Amino acid sequence: MTSRPGGPTRRSCAAGPARGLDRREQGGGRAALCTDAYTARDARRWSDPNALAVGLRLTSAPLLSEILDAWLATGPGADADDRENVSHVARIGEGGATAR
Repeated sequence: MTSRPGGPTRRSCAAGPARGLDRREQGGGRAALCTDAYTARDARRWSDPNALAVGLRLTSAPLLSEILDAWLATGPGADADDRENVSHVARIGEGGATAR
């Protein structure tokens, strides 16, 4: 696992991605299970998770590189719908909202 203070966490697991999702149990974490660069980019844009889960058994080195590049190059979306979605996901994580 690699992390930066206040920054996103990147975690990989050879046995499967479920262990990467345990970030949620630490409080304040939102994990995205990403199988391609498109999913990584959109997850960051629409829900701004702070943990990336990748299953290494299904991910080649070139694909992992694409996923990480997309993850690190993308932040929360700037348009109003994206910002509202990020806020809604945060409220769900805090127990203050329900999923739509």
